Amino acid sequence: MKFTIFKIVLAFIVSVFWYDHVLAETSYIEAEPIVRKPPIYPSLEARSSNAGMVEVEMMIDKEGKIFAPIVIRSSSKAFEQSAINAVSKYEYKPALKNGSPVVSRASIRIRYEMTRQQDAVSRKFASIYKKALAELDSQSPNKMKLERLISRLQKSDFTSTYTLVRYNLILVRYAMLYESPYSQIQAIESLLVFDDVVAERHRMLDEKIQTQLRATLFSLLITTQRFSEALALYDEYLIDAGESDGVSYKELADSIAALADDDQVVATPIRLNGSGYTLESLFKRTIALYDLEGAVSKLIFRCDSHYAELPFNNEAEYKIPEGWGKCKIEIRGAAKTRAKLAQY
Repeated sequence: MKFTIFKIVLAFIVSVFWYDHVLAETSYIEAEPIVRKPPIYPSLEARSSNAGMVEVEMMIDKEGKIFAPIVIRSSSKAFEQSAINAVSKYEYKPALKNGSPVVSRASIRIRYEMTRQQDAVSRKFASIYKKALAELDSQSPNKMKLERLISRLQKSDFTSTYTLVRYNLILVRYAMLYESPYSQIQAIESLLVFDDVVAERHRMLDEKIQTQLRATLFSLLITTQRFSEALALYDEYLIDAGESDGVSYKELADSIAALADDDQVVATPIRLNGSGYTLESLFKRTIALYDLEGAVSKLIFRCDSHYAELPFNNEAEYKIPEGWGKCKIEIRGAAKTRAKLAQY
C-alpha cells in the first residue's frame, strides 16, 4: 500500500499552528446548553401516534452556535429533518480551553413520543412480534419469512418507544443469523440505545443481557478493527466486567491501546450510506482512503477542539494535529460507495 504525501498534509499543519499553542493542556470546560427548544413533531408521525428517536452529532463554534449537525442513527428517516432543524437552533455557552473559547463537539438524542402512549403496544404489532419471535426460536428459521415479518413490523402504526426496543431486538437476532459483522454492530448499538431511552421508566433488557450484548459488540468491534469504539465501550461499560470465555477484557483493551502508538497500519472497510456519508471514529493520527469503489468528494474532520472540511484527493494522506484532540471523520460522496480507511 503506497500513498503520496501531498501538500494537503502541509496545509493541514500550517492552518492549525496557532491552535496547537492555544490547546496546551491546562484546563477545559465543556460547552453548556443555554437554549434547547423541543423539535416539531412530524405531522404524519403524530397522526399515526408513532414514537421515534434521532441521535445527532453537532459542532459548537466559539460563539456557542451550532453548525454541521449530522444524524448518527434514527428510528425512522421521517424524524431526521425535524431533529436537524431543532438542533440547528440550539445555543450554548462555548467550551473553554485555558480560559479561551474553542470549537467543540457534542451529541444529543432527541425523543419523539406521545405522553399518553409511552408504554403502549398496538395489538397488530404485538401479533407480528410474537410470530417473528416464534420463527427465530424455531430449529430452522425461514429467512424470507422473517424478512416479511420485519417489514410488517417496520410499517406498523402506533409505534411507541417500547415497540422500538422490541423491533430492534428482532433486528439483532436476525443480524446475528444472516448479516455481516458490520450490520451486527449497527443492530446491537441501536438496540442498546433504544433500551437506554426507555430505561428511566422500565429497562427491557436486564443487566446480564446488556453485558452479553456489550461483550459481543466489543468482540465485533475488535474483529472489524474499530478499535476506537472498542476502547470507548470498554472504558464506559466493561472495565469492571472481568472476562468472557476466559479472555480478560482489560488485557484486550491494553493490547488495543498499544496499537495506537505503533507503526502498524489499521485498515477498516467502510461504506457510505444511502444519504452519501459515513461517520468513523479515528484511532490514529494519519489516514488515507484506498480501494475506492464509487466516488468520495469531501472529508470532514470532527474533533474535540477543531473542525475542518477538505476536498478528497485519492493520492493524499491526511495528518491530524495532536492539538485537535480525538476525532471522527465524516466521509462524503456517492451513496453506497465502498473503500478502505487506513490509519497509521
